[in-house]
Amino acid sequence: MENNADKLQEQQEKKTVGIPFQKGYDPRRNYEGRPGQTLKEFQKVEFQNMSPEEKRAFLAKVDPKTRWAMAEGNPATETNLGNKDGKPFIIKVEPELAEQNGINERTIDNREGQDEIPSD
Repeated sequence: MENNADKLQEQQEKKTVGIPFQKGYDPRRNYEGRPGQTLKEFQKVEFQNMSPEEKRAFLAKVDPKTRWAMAEGNPATETNLGNKDGKPFIIKVEPELAEQNGINERTIDNREGQDEIPSD
């Protein structure tokens, strides 16, 4: 038991948790980068080395939407719901509906309720 306790104490003394890397050379850094290929790189090379028949057999097992994304990449996701110039859309509301909901020409939607647009 003492031998295990000594090893544990020795390991704890070697740990450098919470100590940032030193400037210049630090033996804890991996200066050579990640060793070998990533799984993605490996799969890419493996697929490139397949014969056309092997590729067809592989792709027959893949969902068509996934195949398209693999070939073309995923489509861009547009999150700007305003105009191309970045300004919000103007929505015209019937006067009766606007009156019922307390909306006027200076009202904006802040997702928690309507507020008036601040004056410049």
